Amino acid sequence: MFKFIKKHWFAIGFDLLLAALLYFCNPPTISTVVITLFVLFLVIGLQVFCHKVYRWWKQLPGIQHFYRKEHTMEELSQKLSQAQLSNKDVLFIEDTFSSAQKQVQLLQKQFRKNNQLKAIQEKTNVIAACQGLLDLLAKNPEQFSRLGDFLYHYLPNLVDLVTQYLEVVNRPLASQETKDILQQSEQTITHLSLAIVDEYHRLTSSDLSGLSDSIRLAQKKLKEIQK
Repeated sequence: MFKFIKKHWFAIGFDLLLAALLYFCNPPTISTVVITLFVLFLVIGLQVFCHKVYRWWKQLPGIQHFYRKEHTMEELSQKLSQAQLSNKDVLFIEDTFSSAQKQVQLLQKQFRKNNQLKAIQEKTNVIAACQGLLDLLAKNPEQFSRLGDFLYHYLPNLVDLVTQYLEVVNRPLASQETKDILQQSEQTITHLSLAIVDEYHRLTSSDLSGLSDSIRLAQKKLKEIQK
């Protein structure tokens, strides 16, 4: 109950004020009290319902990606504004980042269009790896060069291959040769997806390694000071 009041304190306060106005502007009869309470609970119920609908809508994959996109781009822009880079370099990094976000968004939609692609996504979790790499770039734009393989090779090639795969798989009356090509494409898509996942683990593990080195160095200096 306390959590509910804390979460909706503004709405409840507004409703209580509205109820007080309705009560004092009319003679305090039983019918007035009933109507006031009915309006109070009706408004609170509508507000809670709208809040739940909004939360559900925000969790939809496409909407969630939009909020994530806006957040990471804003974070990247803030980081770049603090870096000692030319305007040309800043615009280049932002354009590359924006293009990669659109490619990931397209890839996410394409994986939902075919059961085989869905299975590859569930097996490799490549979309999460792509989003993780973009988050890494947004927080650490100085690592832009380290993400070159992902930005210029793995991601665009994967998008092109998946697009071509969907064009072929949707053709009616596929021949045996077509089926063989589709099977090879599925294997290549899986390999590219795993390469992106490996790239994510490689870059994030190197960051953890650097953090561990910093912790060990700090502990060493602390021991020297205590001596």
